[in-house]
Amino acid sequence: EFDSQSIATLAWAYAKTKHPSQHLFDKLSTHSISRIHEFNPQHISNLVWAYASVKHSSPELFQQISEDLLLRIHNFNAQSIANIVWAFAVTGQHSEALNDKIAETLLLRHDDFNSHSFS
Repeated sequence: EFDSQSIATLAWAYAKTKHPSQHLFDKLSTHSISRIHEFNPQHISNLVWAYASVKHSSPELFQQISEDLLLRIHNFNAQSIANIVWAFAVTGQHSEALNDKIAETLLLRHDDFNSHSFS
């Protein structure tokens, strides 16, 4: 059984090589949904980046990630948040509650964010 780091790294590697294996990304999604709370911020950032990079839609996975992020977005650094916002936009996933929570986080932590974080 793969742990969260293995799942995120595998997805990242396939995306990096531009190999959008539909079946693999579907399986990774299935394995990740019930365990998303085990993923640390970097793993979640890498996972959603991979899905967006290969333009693989997984509404159930992104919904679960959205719900998880509502509880712990404050633990994510600026780069991870930027990657997550980008990935949700590219994949066409939308969560008004998450968008509001991210905006709230950005406003509270504005000193933590700079132009490098969003490039």
